[in-house]
Amino acid sequence: MYGCGDLKATPGRGGFSMATILETLRQSEDLNTFVNLVEIADLKGMLNDRGPFTVFAPTDGAFESLSGEALHDLKQNKNRLADVLMWHIVVGVLRLEEVPGMRNPTIKTLQGSELNVSIIDEEFRVNDARIVTGNIGCDNGVIHIIDGVLMQAMAEIVAR
Repeated sequence: MYGCGDLKATPGRGGFSMATILETLRQSEDLNTFVNLVEIADLKGMLNDRGPFTVFAPTDGAFESLSGEALHDLKQNKNRLADVLMWHIVVGVLRLEEVPGMRNPTIKTLQGSELNVSIIDEEFRVNDARIVTGNIGCDNGVIHIIDGVLMQAMAEIVAR
């Protein structure tokens, strides 16, 4: 688990105003499914106002790898959906340049579970997902776009 010094609790950069996490997610052409699920789960306010957060946002292609039935079932159960999405959100700002110096590469999600952050073959990863675009700064945190849905979240939460 992180010590207090590992996550920075300061949003944005240099004091100038940027878009919020939600506004930034909405501007991406490849995060429509994630944004739609955030809206269904009523997490809009959190990602638009509060923070700072680190969000690991799966691409639309990542969601396409899930069965249509699994995604449909999640959309029908807001609590489970919120749990899955909160598995992709961490309190504090974690920038990729901090990963190599981390004492413990485990971070706790808003859902309460832990994620492993690593560098494998010179690629940043969170659990089994590859970070395809990182360090997208926002007023209330940072976004890292990932190429997979964190399947541990799906397996554990859907099994409940």
